[in-house]
Amino acid sequence: MHRRSMTLRVAEIVAVLLAATAGDAGAEPARISTSPTRTNREYATYIKAAAVLTEVWDANRLHPGAAHYLIHSYDDPVHAVLGLPMARAYSEIAPAAPHAQHMTSHIFSALGMWDDLVRANERAKELEYAVLNGPGERSREASHYVYWLLYGYLQQGKLQRAEELLASAWKRLREEPFARERAYYGAMYARYLLDTEDWESAEEKAPPDGVDIPAAHYPFSRAYVALKQGNVDQARSWADRIDVGGQGNPEIILDAEAVQVLHKEIESLIALHEGQEETAVALSQQAVAMEAELPFRYGPPRIVKPAEE
Repeated sequence: MHRRSMTLRVAEIVAVLLAATAGDAGAEPARISTSPTRTNREYATYIKAAAVLTEVWDANRLHPGAAHYLIHSYDDPVHAVLGLPMARAYSEIAPAAPHAQHMTSHIFSALGMWDDLVRANERAKELEYAVLNGPGERSREASHYVYWLLYGYLQQGKLQRAEELLASAWKRLREEPFARERAYYGAMYARYLLDTEDWESAEEKAPPDGVDIPAAHYPFSRAYVALKQGNVDQARSWADRIDVGGQGNPEIILDAEAVQVLHKEIESLIALHEGQEETAVALSQQAVAMEAELPFRYGPPRIVKPAEE
């Protein structure tokens, strides 16, 4: 494909993908955004984008933009297998780019390829640390890549490595952490506790006193652990703190609909603890139905404890 023709095709892709994200407050005119909007992912739009991108990809298998946005286009469990060649290639096309290495794991996550997901995010973390080692820079102990890496370790059953990541992130909380670092710690804490069921370490791994955690995952996990330990009053207290918003990547910032799912889950468990089995089942079913209506989100589950579990 001629360079000018390729440029025109990419411009067409921009138009298609920006149309798919119309109304998304996070969309920027100069950036192609293929993230799902508040409505459910429209597969037809993403596949249309993939069809256009494939022309560029077929003309130049070293085109980083084509590989990157084809991964976005196929970034769901139904179509992810189609993006596997691009994921394999992208890690070689941009070996020194942290985000490129991480992006490949979007496909690996959808396909349950945990070893590949871990390798991709270990590399992304390593590269990012190398970039952030200059004067005045700080490494990111609790971040997007680290969150995915923790998730990957847990899926592999490498609990010690997951715990080491969490411990490193905890130390950052004592060093004037940024808001997004605190939020990511809350998400990592919740993911670790709920996946390992290590209830006894909940207090030990909790943030230092006075450190606010702006992420709904954290109070949800504290309420869940309190119920596992038989403390209903404490569970209610933590559940009252589950709220919308937060800091960081949209993967850990929950909207009202997602927060309602978390509340229903805790209400169900409280009812079960108090012997109200029919109420507990009804609330659980409501949580499952509400979660099913949430828009698709790639990567670690948006709801840290999926309602069906």
